[in-house]
Amino acid sequence: MKRKKPNLKVIDGDTGITNAKLDTVVIAADAQCDRMSVGLFQMTASGLYYNDADEVSGPFEILGRARDPDGGEWARLIRFTDGDGREHRVSVKDADLHSDARTVAATLARHGLKVSPKHRARLLEYLNEIQVDDRATLVKRTGWHRLGDQQVFVLPDAAYGQPDDERVLLNTDVSSPYGSRGTLADWQNTVGRLTAGQRLAVLAVSTAFAGPLLDLVGHDGGGIHSRGSSSTGKTSLARAAASVWGPRTYMRSWRATANGLEGAAVLATDTVLVLDELGVIDSRELNAAVYQLAIGHGKGRARRRVYRVYRVKLTKIRNARSPPELGPRPATSAAPPA
Repeated sequence: MKRKKPNLKVIDGDTGITNAKLDTVVIAADAQCDRMSVGLFQMTASGLYYNDADEVSGPFEILGRARDPDGGEWARLIRFTDGDGREHRVSVKDADLHSDARTVAATLARHGLKVSPKHRARLLEYLNEIQVDDRATLVKRTGWHRLGDQQVFVLPDAAYGQPDDERVLLNTDVSSPYGSRGTLADWQNTVGRLTAGQRLAVLAVSTAFAGPLLDLVGHDGGGIHSRGSSSTGKTSLARAAASVWGPRTYMRSWRATANGLEGAAVLATDTVLVLDELGVIDSRELNAAVYQLAIGHGKGRARRRVYRVYRVKLTKIRNARSPPELGPRPATSAAPPA
């Protein structure tokens, strides 16, 4: 079977794309196909084929053999694009390659990779047979990690300080709240300028910046709690803190966070967790959530700290003359007539 070349074309006009650059792209694509082919399996630009005829799956690349920082949970780290052109990175555990082929196929298909139902077993055969030299370390939370003698700071889309010969990646199914736009100068001239001289705003923003320092100074998590009547600026404080790490959607509601607290905490380790509307959560749930964040792990976990979080919490007091409550008031019923 003749391999399908990448679909490349030059649009008329000065695009800055030279024939030499196009040749480089084509050569690199061919090299990747050769690297991802083994035995009777051929990886092409249109997919993985067996024996020049059977289409096993859509195209993908194995970035390397992955494992956790302790050298366990070995896996293949796979990269591909879905039907909408979005890139996915999925780790397929080595242990799963010795189980039901439907499980592995379903995992990849859930992320958008086309897998032939008739050739699921061939996909497992290919993944067991292909050899790659590159290595990757998968971590389960953001923030600082020690790999050998190096300190690496991991975010969902980047790792700072990682070794030159190895990728360090966050491995979680929770969607990332982080984001970036503009430049540091843009932020300084907008949020920075508006918060300067405002004590509570400076405190909120400083709390957001303090997250990466926790591990370096040997400090546990902590946080600040702002409460007050409606329309007194509490949400503005939260948005200012959230702007350090992402857009407005970085700020979470207490209700949504209580339902997936550990997932939110592992994505905010060594950064900041911004929580709004404390009053919507039941006081018993709130007490458990605050305790869980403080000790750094959820129920059923060993006593080892899993995450380390700095928090910005906000409460709206419905009646400024009444004492604040943690969570909604319990329902009351009228006493039965005597």
